[in-house]
Amino acid sequence: MKKNMMVTGLVLLAAASSLSCGKKDEKFESKVKLIRTYVNRKDEAGNPVVTDAEIQFTACPGDIRKVIRGGGTFAKCIADKKPGEELSINMVHALKRGGKYTARVVNVGGCERAPDPTDSRSYDSFRICKEVKTDGILVGFHCEVGSSEELVKACPWFGQ
Repeated sequence: MKKNMMVTGLVLLAAASSLSCGKKDEKFESKVKLIRTYVNRKDEAGNPVVTDAEIQFTACPGDIRKVIRGGGTFAKCIADKKPGEELSINMVHALKRGGKYTARVVNVGGCERAPDPTDSRSYDSFRICKEVKTDGILVGFHCEVGSSEELVKACPWFGQ
């Protein structure tokens, strides 16, 4: 009985330690431009209760945008920000459902946001475009629509 408890304890200890061997949550700071906000729900007094905010990462190559949903104090605070305003952003690189890492936004322009690991409304949009020229004449653009090595090098929070 004592031997079984010891073996069980060792198995549990090994399982717990293997879970903690993954990537540690990293913190990141950057600058973004507020593109727009959209109030999804208001209380009886007309105050925002849930708001989506679309932001553009100005420090990253290409047109990199994130739409985030926040409630409570975030919804009220972000309502005071104006489209086009440059804001600071704080993120935590954390594990999400499905076993991949994501940059969870915890603060935009001083507006605290409680990350919801089950949030399915927030998303990222990546588009890095380069001019295409023939004989020195601009004939179009070629756009990549996903995370790239260049993007992750400049903005590591978009890495896996």
